Amino acid sequence: MISLIIPHSNQLLELLNLLSGINKWDLKPDEIIIVDSSNHALHVKTCVTEVLLKTDIKFELIHRAHAYPGAARNIGINISKGEFLAFLDVKTIPQKNWLDSAMNLLSTHPEAGGVFGSTQYIANNYIAKLIRMATYGIAPLRTLPGSLFRRDTMYISGQFIESTRAGEDTDWMIRLNLHKLNILNAKSIVSYDGLDNISIFKLLKKWFRNYRYAAKLPYLYAHKSLYYHALVLLILFVAFNWNWIIAGWNSESDFYIPHFTKIVFILVLISYIFVRGIWVPINKGATYSDLMPLKWIFVACISAALDLTKTLAFIRGRWLRE
Repeated sequence: MISLIIPHSNQLLELLNLLSGINKWDLKPDEIIIVDSSNHALHVKTCVTEVLLKTDIKFELIHRAHAYPGAARNIGINISKGEFLAFLDVKTIPQKNWLDSAMNLLSTHPEAGGVFGSTQYIANNYIAKLIRMATYGIAPLRTLPGSLFRRDTMYISGQFIESTRAGEDTDWMIRLNLHKLNILNAKSIVSYDGLDNISIFKLLKKWFRNYRYAAKLPYLYAHKSLYYHALVLLILFVAFNWNWIIAGWNSESDFYIPHFTKIVFILVLISYIFVRGIWVPINKGATYSDLMPLKWIFVACISAALDLTKTLAFIRGRWLRE
């Protein structure tokens, strides 16, 4: 028996779009559990019910006010009946063979605890394509949406952290690795189509919110980002004071380097633009043609704004009181 768990919050159109495609799937779940945390609760007499009735699948619609995604998934897990637990988000649209493919993988690998999802972020307009290259990348990412796990896996890894609005899925997936569980990679891709309707300002706002919450989680991505920025500031500080401290402003000294501060600043800037504007996007699936002729500059600028936002969010989340 397969239980599909979908958290939902104020995205009814996206939810209906996801549910309307279920009848086309090669393999359907035995039950669907929608945990709704919208401002106004969905009711069983809504069009959600009408869509699900056409699938002949048992479903439950539960409202839990202000529940974060981790809490919503835990509620779904606790009331589910299936031996296998599948996860989707409302903005993720799977291929019709996603569930069948995942079940086949687990059937041929009985030692495996589950199958990670594989999400590709869709971008159809110019700004969305720049945002995708500066963030998620073109190549599919290993994700919780689109995944399928044996129930026993949940007993080993524990449930999702409920007190955070973002980052709980990454935290849980890291715990799977810490337990050295054998989790397979999906062969079927899930599509995320939420980039086309987001502006740069909304993206920065979302980034700040998500990383402010993620900063409180155990994994150390926050530390890595802060250490990187601290190192850059240290290099610039040394460069700014080199000729004063080391050479005493004596132009005849062997340690005096003309225009050293400018040289170091330009090198740091060029390195950052290359890494964030070209190297990182290429490693995430972009091609050189995707970045030319000047898109790499815009990607680097968006990345710089996101990195600054992320750093401020980490500081806010870890060292300042809420």
